[in-house]
Amino acid sequence: MKNHHLIFEGADLAGKSWLMSQIYDHLESKYNKSGYLLDGCHWFNCDVGIFGTKHGKPIIKSYLKIFSELKNKNLLIEKFHLSDIIYNRLHNNNEINYQDVEKQLQLLNFKIILITLPEDKKIINKRIKDRLNLYQHYERILRNPDWYIKQQKEYLKEIKKINLPYLIINTNNLPDNNLVKQILTWLGEKKLRFNPIKSCFYPIKENDKLWQPYMLMHKQNYPEQYHNGGIWPFIGCLWPMLLYKNNNKNKALKELEKVAQANKLNNWEFNEWLHGKTGKPSGMIGQSWNAGMFILAYHYLNNKIKI
Repeated sequence: MKNHHLIFEGADLAGKSWLMSQIYDHLESKYNKSGYLLDGCHWFNCDVGIFGTKHGKPIIKSYLKIFSELKNKNLLIEKFHLSDIIYNRLHNNNEINYQDVEKQLQLLNFKIILITLPEDKKIINKRIKDRLNLYQHYERILRNPDWYIKQQKEYLKEIKKINLPYLIINTNNLPDNNLVKQILTWLGEKKLRFNPIKSCFYPIKENDKLWQPYMLMHKQNYPEQYHNGGIWPFIGCLWPMLLYKNNNKNKALKELEKVAQANKLNNWEFNEWLHGKTGKPSGMIGQSWNAGMFILAYHYLNNKIKI
């Protein structure tokens, strides 16, 4: 397993939480092992009112012990030592040295993703409004747009001093899936390159009224798995056949090609089903009904048989 240890830094309102949620969703679903715990990735929000205080440095060192314990897991950290440096500088006119912490982060193979916002007061004011709609308590620490721009300039200064690998992401528009792709590419992660039709478009979550206890059996029917949003190549053949029946042959051929790519995984393993988001092959291999259904759909789309 390829472990990712990532620190997301940046000024307030830059868009860190949204981007982290997208990266988390990719990593957690791809690397989840248990099927009943969210053990594929661990998200730590360290920005809990300690940065810029006397508690910042000792608590950061305590976090390092946790990260060391979880060194074989995927870790996403929301703000860390750079934020404590900048909060101390701007609020207390105090400079803090974190060279020892950075050395430990290097040993744990951490990378930093710096999220930046546009230096546009209209956009910042819009983000302030959105933040207040979600979190009314944010009003107690609210600043004017110039403050966030000033804060960001400090992050840009600090990122150039570090010895950790880093990536700078500019969030001109949010949400923006292209930014997610940019981060995943930098990490060497690949999103699903094909997307045959799933068993259901909107997987049922455990807190949904449609969730049933039997879905926990064999730990199969969690969201995006098995019948609950998994990709079934057998089902995937029915969609291009319907498109063809409705005089859309070009799209039908493209959709059938996606099914072929799914069947081709692991040297034509013909897996029973694939994870709905990551495309991870799952279930039994050598499913002859997938092969048979594909042959049927292929000949139907090429006018060899009538149904």
